[in-house]
Amino acid sequence: MTTPPVPPAGLGPLCAEPVSLYPPFRQRPETWDRYPDRADGYCALLTALGDVELGSHDVRILHWFADLDAPTVATVCALLHRAHAAGYREGSTP
Repeated sequence: MTTPPVPPAGLGPLCAEPVSLYPPFRQRPETWDRYPDRADGYCALLTALGDVELGSHDVRILHWFADLDAPTVATVCALLHRAHAAGYREGSTP
């Protein structure tokens, strides 16, 4: 029996533009670049997706999406983290 991951803190709904690519999204990191390196956004998206299996098209779109501004990428990361956490709260299995 696997234990579901503990959802990161600070996963409530966003009511303002996020200032971090990782939870908690409302806490500004030491360095914040509105247009971070694509690798930073890509890693944040992969972290938010967790163990989701990705196909080559998925990976291509994630690389494209990671090029967008940090608040947009962070908003999608926050949604993915919250959806993942909501699934575990509802009792779904990975």
